[in-house]
Amino acid sequence: MAEESPAAITVAALFSLLNWSLGWLIRLLLVVPTILTLGLLLLFTSYIVNTLLLWLVDKLLASFEIKGLRALLLSSSAITLVNWLFHFSQWR
Repeated sequence: MAEESPAAITVAALFSLLNWSLGWLIRLLLVVPTILTLGLLLLFTSYIVNTLLLWLVDKLLASFEIKGLRALLLSSSAITLVNWLFHFSQWR
């Protein structure tokens, strides 16, 4: 467990850094598809961004591996759900 902690902290830090630096760019690229879907894509934008960034973290770090598309999508779903819960709790 002691060996996993630095890797988890590294993954979290890199994911946060990429979300801060590239997240806006991915959201900007999704503006046109959002307009074409009449705003329906707004419901899935954070999920798409989280999935792309988590995949990128997987490719950048050798100590972190996602072993398939299903694991990537489930992990991204969990991150998105927790993120939505945090945002929702701030509104109340």
